[in-house]
Amino acid sequence: MAQEQQVLYQSEIIQNYRSDTLNYDFIANLSVIDTSVTKGDVKIYKSRLNNLIKDLPEKGNSKKRETKRIKKIYDLVHDALFTKYEDIAYFPQIFNEGIYNCVTATAVYAYIFDQIQVPYHVKESPGHVYLIAYPNTYNIQLETTAPVEYGFLSMSDSEIKKVVDQLSKMKLVSKEEIEQKGYQEIYMEYFFGDGDIDKKGLIGMQYYNKAIELYVEEDYESALKFIDKSLIYYPYAPSEYMKKNLSFLILYDSEFDNIETVENFLDIFSELKYEEDFDKHDLNYYLYKIVDNDANDIEFLESSLNVLSQFSDETVRSHCELFLLEDILRKYLKQDDLDKCIFYGKRLLKNNPNSRMAKDGITYAVTNTLITLPLSEQSIKEIEKKEEEFPFLKDNIRIKSFRAFTILKLIEEAYISKKITLGEKYIDDLELIINSTDKTLMVNSEMIAYAYLVSGRYYYRHNIYPKAKHYLSKGLEFSPDNKDLKKHLNWTIEEMN
Repeated sequence: MAQEQQVLYQSEIIQNYRSDTLNYDFIANLSVIDTSVTKGDVKIYKSRLNNLIKDLPEKGNSKKRETKRIKKIYDLVHDALFTKYEDIAYFPQIFNEGIYNCVTATAVYAYIFDQIQVPYHVKESPGHVYLIAYPNTYNIQLETTAPVEYGFLSMSDSEIKKVVDQLSKMKLVSKEEIEQKGYQEIYMEYFFGDGDIDKKGLIGMQYYNKAIELYVEEDYESALKFIDKSLIYYPYAPSEYMKKNLSFLILYDSEFDNIETVENFLDIFSELKYEEDFDKHDLNYYLYKIVDNDANDIEFLESSLNVLSQFSDETVRSHCELFLLEDILRKYLKQDDLDKCIFYGKRLLKNNPNSRMAKDGITYAVTNTLITLPLSEQSIKEIEKKEEEFPFLKDNIRIKSFRAFTILKLIEEAYISKKITLGEKYIDDLELIINSTDKTLMVNSEMIAYAYLVSGRYYYRHNIYPKAKHYLSKGLEFSPDNKDLKKHLNWTIEEMN
């Protein structure tokens, strides 16, 4: 319970900072990097610093006196708080063990200078931070990593001139620049650049350093949490790079057996630029992890599809959807779930109108659905409806064959029930199907011949001999040796003569 309260205290401090980045508790934000720190601990840290401030010398009224005063403050603080320098150190360690580094020591001086109203800049250079007091006048550098005798530097005007003249001799700066800007500005630009950071950056750097420590220990998920916290305080370029690197490492090691990992995949790649930071091969590596995990069922793949459909980049979104849709469709085909095959086939076609797999899946589902229907006019309408929805079905030989088979049955029923006009229409429909395909229909030729026999026999019995002859002759084209067709055709010809 105590540990939970301490974590909540850290969350509260960070949330308060995010709500008001101007009026925040600097010491508390520095301290809660250690989640064991309590509100009482922070109070103690402030008390020690404030008691130290009470004994600091008064402000001087000249450059010489103020420089001497800053040096004195530097020494007093060092003696009172700093015992051992370590590359990796965090703010609470100053008060518990006397351990410090450049970040935490600079933070102490920043707090103290704020209280005694000494203007300063926090300077950043690769792998290091330090502080300059009176940056616009005295330029007093406080090197917060070194022992006292090396930690304080105040360059005189003559020393600054000497250094800049040397830069001019080396042609690192021009005489025109010196004349235009003056020795002081050239010196500051060259040696300190524009690496000023706000003191809140010191808080962010602590979290960054902690992330690096965890990264070395290969605890990538914890490291990523600290990087995210570092970015709350300081948009530090190395933090952004580290976040990207950690995210990929976490994804790379993930089994992709839970939806949270898929959501991480979405979050990480959403912050990257397609073709600049990654390409389709990178996407495929992780998509294969999703579909190749035997523990992931169709429901998981469908949930993954819903997550990755949230990509704002159209190319990335479409690629992920196509990849998962194909695998989902493949699995539903294997299960023979015809309705799902049609549903996901349609989604796949929406993404890629030329998808061979989508067309094959829909064709399979539709044809296997049709064969369960009764041989009726309603079935013909259902076929037409599907062909209108999926035009590529019109040339499918199985669907044409089923349609022909149904029409053969309807021809027989029409002539038996003496619906002759309807029967003739069905015969026309049948011939249209036969003439529109260059493939052999999957219908027995004897069945086609029988339909013509039924119609020809009807016309023969009703003395309509020309039509009888026409249909009986057509039937013999499909079954030249059919005895009934031959017999009725001979009788018809005899009657006509």
